[in-house]
Parts: sequence; C-alpha cells; structure tokens
Amino acid sequence: MTVIRTSRSALDKGLADLALTLLLLSGDSDAAHDVHDTAEGEEQETPSRRVFLVTDVSRLTASEQANWLSAADQYVVLGGKNRVALKKGPIDDLCKQDGTASIRQIIRAFSQGDQA
Repeated sequence: MTVIRTSRSALDKGLADLALTLLLLSGDSDAAHDVHDTAEGEEQETPSRRVFLVTDVSRLTASEQANWLSAADQYVVLGGKNRVALKKGPIDDLCKQDGTASIRQIIRAFSQGDQA
C-alpha cells in the first residue's frame, strides 16, 4: 500500500519517474481507501501506473495543493513530463452508485494520463 501519511519519499520517487502515470487520491475516508485498494490491483496489472493515497494534503507543497489536490476526497491523474493534471474530481467519480470503487472508472482515469 502506498499511503502517504508522514514521509512523501515514495511520492517524490513516483513524480520523478516520467514514464509513470500517477493517480493521487486525497483523504482518509472509507471511499478513498477503497478506491486506493482497488487501484492497486490495476497498478499490479500495468507497471506504468502508480496510485498514492495522501491522507493529509498538508504533505503536498502549496503549488501541488493549488494545482492537484486542495481538499480531502479528491483525485487527480498526472501524466507527461510536466506532470500535468489531466483529469481530476471528487473520489465519488471513481465509485459505483453503491459507493464502492469502480475498476472501470479507475481504468478510464488512468488512461487519461497514459495518453500524455
């Protein structure tokens, strides 16, 4: 599990690897953890994808917060050599109507970054 609670070294390593598409999730809610756990399965299937759950957005720089994740229960897909936010929104966008994580929506989100 790549959960960023105190140290962001794993996140920094992921950000430095420009071959990766990153899915960043914020918050400590059940939905955020469920989406993270489901996305980790996709990460194992596709080595060029990484998912990170940032439980406290204060671990991000001011610029990262302004451009990527400013509050809890959000997601952003980062791709390309400039780490552009290619898709972002509320965690609920990555869930089914019953509130559980949707692998289909997660794959669609990742695919936005894969195209950068």
